[in-house]
Amino acid sequence: MHSPKGFPRMEYRSGRAFTLVEMMVATTILVLLMGIILGITSQVGRIWTSVTAKGDSFTAAQAAFDGITRKLSMATLNTHYDYFDINGKAAGDAGYNQIPARYGRQSELHFIMGKALLSEQLSHALFFQARLGRSEKMNGLSGLLNSCGYYIAFRDEERPAFFNRLNPGMPSRYRFRLMEFTQQSEDLSLYVTNGNTWFTTSASTTSRPLANNILALAIIPHKANEKPESTSLAGNCEYNSRVNWSGAEQPATMNQLPPVVRVVMVAIDETSANRTLQNISNADSAAQALGVNYGVLFQNAANLSADLVTVEDQLTRRGINYRVFQTDVAVREARWSN
Repeated sequence: MHSPKGFPRMEYRSGRAFTLVEMMVATTILVLLMGIILGITSQVGRIWTSVTAKGDSFTAAQAAFDGITRKLSMATLNTHYDYFDINGKAAGDAGYNQIPARYGRQSELHFIMGKALLSEQLSHALFFQARLGRSEKMNGLSGLLNSCGYYIAFRDEERPAFFNRLNPGMPSRYRFRLMEFTQQSEDLSLYVTNGNTWFTTSASTTSRPLANNILALAIIPHKANEKPESTSLAGNCEYNSRVNWSGAEQPATMNQLPPVVRVVMVAIDETSANRTLQNISNADSAAQALGVNYGVLFQNAANLSADLVTVEDQLTRRGINYRVFQTDVAVREARWSN
C-alpha cells in the first residue's frame, strides 16, 4: 500500500490483546488485594477504636486514683501528748474524772477506714483530715484543714431537675461510682460532733461522684517493714485512730496515723458497664451481674491478692474490660511508735 504523495509511509503492526481468561484472573487478583487491604484497614480501625475507648474510659479512673493517693499522703492527726484518767478518757472528753492517771498520744482529729462505715458503701471507705485549704469564704490560706472521704456507691446519674420533667423522660443510668466527700474549712463539723457523725450525717448528701465504673476500693494500712497481706495494724481491714484505751498500754493505733497504706482500686470501662448493667438499679443485682460478692471479697487483709484474682477472673469470664490500680502511699505525718 502506497502513501499519498507528500505523506510519510504508515506502518501497521498487529498486537495481541488480553484474553478473557487473563482479564478475569487479573480482576480476581485485584479484588483479593482490595479485600485484604480493606480487612487490614478495618482491623486496624477496630484496634484503634478499642484502644482509644479503653484509654478514655480509664483516664478518669487514673485521675481519681492519683487524687486519692495524693490527699491520703497529706493526712494529719496533729498528734500531741496529754493526760488521761484511769478509764482512758482525755482531759476535755465527756466523762473525764479530773484525775490524771496516764500520759499518752492525744488528737482531736480522726483517721478511720472500714467495711461498713456508711449504709450505701461497697467494699472499703476512708475518712480523714488534711490541710487542703478548701474554703468558699477565705482565699490564700493553703494550710486550712478539710475533712475528706472516699467510698463506692451504686447510684443513678446526677442531672438537673428539669430533665425529670421531660416527656419522654431520660432513662436511668445507674453505675458504680467513686464518691468524694469534702467539708469546707468553715463547715468543719469534726469538733462539734461525736464519734463518726462528722461524716455519717452528711456524706450521703454532700459527696460528689469523682469517677464512674469503679467497682472496688480496698484500703490496707501496714507498717513500712510489712506486706499488706501480713499487716498487724488492720488484719480485718478496719482502722480507727479513736479506739478506746481500755488496757494497761495505749492501743497502737490510738491517735496515730498508719505509716503506709496500700490503696487498690478496680475499674471497668463504660462499654462493659453499659452492656452489663443496663436496666439494673439495685446494687446487689449489679454486683451479681459482674460476679462480685462484696460480702466475701476484701474482708481480710491476708486474702487481698486472692480476692483480686477472684475479681479479675469473674470479669474476664464475662468479657468485661477492667484495670486494677494499686500502690503503697507513705503518710507524711505518720510518727509511728509501738
